[in-house]
Amino acid sequence: MRALKGRSGFTFFELIICMVITAILAGIAVPFYMGYVQQGKKAEALAVMNTAVAGGKIYFLKNRTYENSTFALWLAQDDVDHSDNFTYALSSVSGTGFKIVATEEGDWAPNGATITWEMSGAAAAQRDPGSGAFEESGW
Repeated sequence: MRALKGRSGFTFFELIICMVITAILAGIAVPFYMGYVQQGKKAEALAVMNTAVAGGKIYFLKNRTYENSTFALWLAQDDVDHSDNFTYALSSVSGTGFKIVATEEGDWAPNGATITWEMSGAAAAQRDPGSGAFEESGW
């Protein structure tokens, strides 16, 4: 058997070093990527909730109350029903306010993580639908 002259290629040791470097870079990059994915899914919830809140305000201006209202009456039922990442609940509906809670669905976020919009302070006489704010919990 004759010796190979001018051999080219990588040694086993060089390939192992490349695999270690790749694993280290992946270990750094994957958590950042997952954070961006989580932020994108949270943005979906905020968009759906903004649509529902806008519909709720219009409902209030027409009816001067939030009582007996639903996502369907706010023209937001389709958005709520077709969300893959959250379940939405409308609660604490009264004449002057309401609460929307979006709860994560799946294993992409911490268990029980929620985004809440609480609307209050509506005044029918002034045709003021009130104000509210988002609050995140469990993230």
